Amino acid sequence: MTRAGSARPMRTSQRRSKRRGALLLATIICVMLASTVAASAIQRCLRHRRESQLRQWQVQAAWLAHAGLERAAANLQRDDQYQGETWTMVINNQPARVTISRDGSVLEVTADYPDDPHHRARERRECNLGRKEKLSHAKTQRRKEKNKFL
Repeated sequence: MTRAGSARPMRTSQRRSKRRGALLLATIICVMLASTVAASAIQRCLRHRRESQLRQWQVQAAWLAHAGLERAAANLQRDDQYQGETWTMVINNQPARVTISRDGSVLEVTADYPDDPHHRARERRECNLGRKEKLSHAKTQRRKEKNKFL
């Protein structure tokens, strides 16, 4: 069977259509694979960025907790009855909060950076104030709260 005005059989055009279809399918599969690889690379980059940001927050919270202990030491030297305070500040356009509290001979400092209930790094430090022990020479116990970052 031939087309009108053509000496070629119809099978040749069907073969071309099948080749074009196979080529189109192969192209679609390659594009899907490339998209999957690209999406995976982007996801890894975003995860790395979040982890780096969280690490930066942890370091900042640790320094804030240390500063809170030093501030408490200075206030205790001036006033033996010092019970603590909460102090807030803005660092790198992020709010931060340091809470100093005293319960008898235990001094606790909690630093949150940034000051957000869900996305933050929290550092806690405790210091046992002995009878004549000065805060600047006291051993501090460092505790990290589980950091929440989504």
